[in-house]
Amino acid sequence: GLSKEYYDKQGNHIDYLKNKAYVGTIRYMSINCHKGVETSRRDDMFSFIYMLFFLYYGNLPWQGMNDADKKKRLKAVSGIKTEFNKDPSKFYKTPKLPNSFLKILDYIRKMKFKQNIDYDRIREYLVEDMIHHKYNYDYEWDWSK
Repeated sequence: GLSKEYYDKQGNHIDYLKNKAYVGTIRYMSINCHKGVETSRRDDMFSFIYMLFFLYYGNLPWQGMNDADKKKRLKAVSGIKTEFNKDPSKFYKTPKLPNSFLKILDYIRKMKFKQNIDYDRIREYLVEDMIHHKYNYDYEWDWSK
Protein backbone atom coordinates (compact mmCIF):
# COMPACT_ATOMS: atom_id res chain seq x y z
CA GLY A 1 0.00 0.00 0.00
CA LEU A 2 0.84 3.66 0.06
CA SER A 3 0.40 4.22 3.75
CA LYS A 4 3.12 5.79 5.83
CA GLU A 5 3.57 7.18 9.31
CA TYR A 6 2.88 10.88 9.62
CA TYR A 7 4.47 10.99 13.08
CA ASP A 8 8.16 10.25 13.62
CA LYS A 9 9.53 7.98 16.36
CA GLN A 10 9.55 10.89 18.82
CA GLY A 11 5.84 11.55 18.24
CA ASN A 12 6.36 14.68 16.13
CA HIS A 13 4.48 15.28 12.91
CA ILE A 14 6.65 14.77 9.82
CA ASP A 15 8.11 17.95 8.34
CA TYR A 16 6.76 19.89 5.41
CA LEU A 17 9.25 19.18 2.62
CA LYS A 18 9.47 20.08 -1.04
CA ASN A 19 11.03 18.29 -4.01
CA LYS A 20 9.54 14.94 -3.03
CA ALA A 21 8.88 12.28 -5.62
CA TYR A 22 5.23 11.77 -6.45
CA VAL A 23 3.65 8.68 -5.01
CA GLY A 24 0.51 6.85 -5.98
CA THR A 25 -1.94 6.77 -8.81
CA ILE A 26 -2.11 9.95 -10.87
CA ARG A 27 -5.91 9.71 -10.90
CA TYR A 28 -6.20 10.09 -7.11
CA MET A 29 -3.04 11.92 -6.01
CA SER A 30 -3.42 15.36 -4.47
CA ILE A 31 -2.21 18.62 -6.00
CA ASN A 32 0.48 18.75 -3.31
CA CYS A 33 1.80 15.42 -4.52
CA HIS A 34 1.81 16.73 -8.10
CA LYS A 35 3.84 19.72 -6.86
CA GLY A 36 6.38 17.52 -5.08
CA VAL A 37 5.29 18.57 -1.60
CA GLU A 38 5.40 16.08 1.28
CA THR A 39 1.95 14.59 1.69
CA SER A 40 -0.01 14.43 4.92
CA ARG A 41 -3.49 13.57 6.11
CA ARG A 42 -5.06 16.41 4.11
CA ASP A 43 -3.72 14.79 0.94
CA ASP A 44 -5.34 11.51 1.93
CA MET A 45 -8.60 13.45 2.12
CA PHE A 46 -8.12 14.82 -1.41
CA SER A 47 -7.68 11.24 -2.61
CA PHE A 48 -10.84 10.34 -0.68
CA ILE A 49 -12.93 13.11 -2.24
CA TYR A 50 -11.67 12.25 -5.74
CA MET A 51 -12.71 8.66 -5.07
CA LEU A 52 -16.18 9.81 -3.95
CA PHE A 53 -16.62 11.80 -7.15
CA PHE A 54 -15.46 8.80 -9.16
CA LEU A 55 -17.89 6.46 -7.41
CA TYR A 56 -20.78 8.92 -7.78
CA TYR A 57 -20.19 9.98 -11.40
CA GLY A 58 -18.26 7.01 -12.78
CA ASN A 59 -15.40 9.17 -13.99
CA LEU A 60 -13.11 12.05 -13.12
CA PRO A 61 -12.49 15.05 -15.41
CA TRP A 62 -8.81 14.20 -15.82
CA GLN A 63 -9.35 10.58 -16.80
CA GLY A 64 -8.35 9.55 -20.29
CA MET A 65 -5.35 11.87 -20.51
CA ASN A 66 -2.88 9.44 -21.98
CA ASP A 67 0.00 11.61 -23.13
CA ALA A 68 2.99 9.33 -23.60
CA ASP A 69 5.17 11.97 -21.93
CA LYS A 70 4.48 11.40 -18.23
CA LYS A 71 5.65 14.89 -17.22
CA LYS A 72 3.22 16.49 -19.67
CA ARG A 73 0.42 14.25 -18.46
CA LEU A 74 1.16 15.07 -14.79
CA LYS A 75 1.16 18.79 -15.57
CA ALA A 76 -2.11 18.60 -17.51
CA VAL A 77 -3.84 16.52 -14.83
CA SER A 78 -2.54 18.87 -12.12
CA GLY A 79 -4.02 21.85 -13.97
CA ILE A 80 -7.43 20.22 -14.26
CA LYS A 81 -7.37 19.17 -10.59
CA THR A 82 -6.49 22.72 -9.56
CA GLU A 83 -9.56 24.04 -11.39
CA PHE A 84 -11.70 21.16 -10.16
CA ASN A 85 -10.73 21.82 -6.53
CA LYS A 86 -11.90 25.44 -6.92
CA ASP A 87 -15.23 24.62 -8.57
CA PRO A 88 -16.18 21.03 -9.44
CA SER A 89 -19.52 22.22 -10.87
CA LYS A 90 -17.61 23.32 -14.00
CA PHE A 91 -16.96 19.66 -14.72
CA TYR A 92 -20.18 17.93 -13.68
CA LYS A 93 -23.51 19.30 -14.88
CA THR A 94 -25.90 16.52 -13.89
CA PRO A 95 -26.91 15.18 -11.56
CA LYS A 96 -26.54 18.07 -9.16
CA LEU A 97 -23.37 17.87 -7.10
CA PRO A 98 -23.96 16.37 -3.66
CA ASN A 99 -23.78 19.16 -1.09
CA SER A 100 -21.68 16.93 1.17
CA PHE A 101 -18.99 16.61 -1.52
CA LEU A 102 -18.77 20.40 -1.83
CA LYS A 103 -18.58 20.83 1.95
CA ILE A 104 -15.87 18.17 2.26
CA LEU A 105 -13.87 19.68 -0.59
CA ASP A 106 -14.14 23.15 0.97
CA TYR A 107 -13.06 21.75 4.34
CA ILE A 108 -9.99 19.94 3.00
CA ARG A 109 -8.97 22.89 0.77
CA LYS A 110 -8.58 24.93 3.97
CA MET A 111 -6.64 22.26 5.88
CA LYS A 112 -3.07 22.89 6.96
CA PHE A 113 -0.25 20.37 6.55
CA LYS A 114 -0.22 19.16 10.18
CA GLN A 115 -3.92 19.59 10.89
CA ASN A 116 -5.97 16.77 12.38
CA ILE A 117 -8.96 15.67 10.34
CA ASP A 118 -12.38 16.17 11.87
CA TYR A 119 -13.85 12.85 10.72
CA ASP A 120 -17.06 13.51 12.66
CA ARG A 121 -17.64 16.64 10.58
CA ILE A 122 -17.08 14.73 7.34
CA ARG A 123 -19.42 11.96 8.49
CA GLU A 124 -22.06 14.58 9.40
CA TYR A 125 -21.86 16.08 5.91
CA LEU A 126 -22.39 12.69 4.31
CA VAL A 127 -25.21 11.69 6.67
CA GLU A 128 -26.96 15.05 6.06
CA ASP A 129 -26.99 14.28 2.34
CA MET A 130 -28.22 10.75 2.97
CA ILE A 131 -31.09 12.05 5.08
CA HIS A 132 -31.89 14.79 2.55
CA HIS A 133 -32.08 12.22 -0.25
CA LYS A 134 -33.96 9.75 1.98
CA TYR A 135 -31.29 7.04 1.82
CA ASN A 136 -31.85 4.26 4.33
CA TYR A 137 -28.93 4.38 6.77
CA ASP A 138 -29.59 0.94 8.25
CA TYR A 139 -26.06 -0.54 8.20
CA GLU A 140 -27.26 -3.29 5.86
CA TRP A 141 -24.95 -3.34 2.88
CA ASP A 142 -25.92 -4.60 -0.57
CA TRP A 143 -23.16 -7.21 -0.50
CA SER A 144 -24.28 -8.66 2.84
CA LYS A 145 -27.81 -9.52 1.71
